[in-house]
Amino acid sequence: MRVMLLTLFLGLMVHAQAQQPSSMQQSDVAYRQSQYEMAEEGYRTALQKDATNSDAAFNLGNALYRQKKYKESLTYFEVASKNGSPQQRARAHYNQGVVYSRQKDLERSIAAYKATLRLTPDDTQARENLQKALRELKRQQQEQRSQPKPQPARYSQQEAEQRLRQLQEKEKQLQQKLNRQQRGSSMEKDW
Repeated sequence: MRVMLLTLFLGLMVHAQAQQPSSMQQSDVAYRQSQYEMAEEGYRTALQKDATNSDAAFNLGNALYRQKKYKESLTYFEVASKNGSPQQRARAHYNQGVVYSRQKDLERSIAAYKATLRLTPDDTQARENLQKALRELKRQQQEQRSQPKPQPARYSQQEAEQRLRQLQEKEKQLQQKLNRQQRGSSMEKDW
């Protein structure tokens, strides 16, 4: 009898838990409703239960990105890019590329898009974004080459001030010498 009651109780517990939406499901609903802070909390909870949950990591990265927490989102895209299925790893690399492009880190952006294309060679968006990033990097490099490089300062501020004082002293000495010569020439002897 006890065994039957225990079995019935456990069955009801499992059924009750199945009825309650998981933190992931609640977070997904919050994300779809643009409640990114709430979604973030749920995804963090899911990751606390299972640190290798690539779905939670990927979704948390997206929620953080939507909140403009770009640097932190990269951390979770990195987790998803290591633990997920090939398709999910490709999506995580793609999102990393987007974040790096937004941060103007074109070299990393290009590397992320290339990683995406290695996993999903027919991803046209990744290919287009890769081309945009390559063009932008090339434009920046040409711009840097065409700008004249500023000449490095030859003297520190202190050295420059010291040299200025020396020059002023020399000028003062020259002025005194000229004044003496002019006074000496005005006192010429009258023969």
